[in-house]
Amino acid sequence: MKRKILAAVLAVAFLLSAVSCDRSKEVDKDEIFSTIDDITYKLAKCDMEGIEEDCKGKANTLKEAMPVIEEKEDDESSKKKKENKNDKKKKVENLIAGTITSEIDEESFEADRWGRKCSVDVVFEYKDYQKIFKTKDQFLSVNEFESYLKGISDKVEVEVTLEFEKKGDEFLLTNANDLAEVYDYEQTDLNYIDDFFDLVEEVYMVGDNWDQESDSYTDTTSFEMVFKISELGQQYDWPYRYKVACETEPKWQTLLMSDTITEENPEEIHFTYSQDEILPDGLYCILVYSDYTEAIMGYEFHVHTTGGS
Repeated sequence: MKRKILAAVLAVAFLLSAVSCDRSKEVDKDEIFSTIDDITYKLAKCDMEGIEEDCKGKANTLKEAMPVIEEKEDDESSKKKKENKNDKKKKVENLIAGTITSEIDEESFEADRWGRKCSVDVVFEYKDYQKIFKTKDQFLSVNEFESYLKGISDKVEVEVTLEFEKKGDEFLLTNANDLAEVYDYEQTDLNYIDDFFDLVEEVYMVGDNWDQESDSYTDTTSFEMVFKISELGQQYDWPYRYKVACETEPKWQTLLMSDTITEENPEEIHFTYSQDEILPDGLYCILVYSDYTEAIMGYEFHVHTTGGS
């Protein structure tokens, strides 16, 4: 009798063991891997709301680390805020986050005997942006940093063991806060050139009828201004427009407004104006505008006539 009872107990134990094994096989790896792909995409997009749909509970640590760019109203006050240093830092981090990808170590996948919990190792990667600083230490804008980032191929790896738990018919991530490490960026407070026109070493006028001492032309049909560009400035393309104007009553009169002109890596930029007849007496100016800055740079000078033809 005892042997029969023992045999029955062993049979039940065997059945339970078999059921456990069968349950572990019920975990759909492809479903887990698909969820990880979805999470990776949302990490790159800094979509916290989307990630929370794949999580069990809150992920406040991840939320604080995620460099989310907040939309701002297009008014004067928000335009000023766009130049805020912290905003630029956040935008740089957002660009780095946009390079996040992942690779799943499928062999590391483990599930509990009941098929309710599982885990898998994932290597997240983002572009090694610090390689940029080996050749570049100043930037005109965040957009310039972005252009350099596109040329980086080296990656930084962050390995995280993701843990999932079944809730209803789906598996949810239980340790989302561990993903905050993929946003652990350093040296994102870049050194920016304050003003694009700071790259101009010298501004001067030229021409046969130009007199430097009096800062004026005499009996001229044309004038010309020159920007001498610094060595750093020569690394850039220079898109600009320029305006020529003369002082009249009650306001200045525009003689010329150029289209946008782009010069590649210039050592000098020349701005000219000419007409068939001798220019009348008066105060004139050449003003230069660039898409890189709201500032305006130029030169004010006089034109004199002696009465000759």
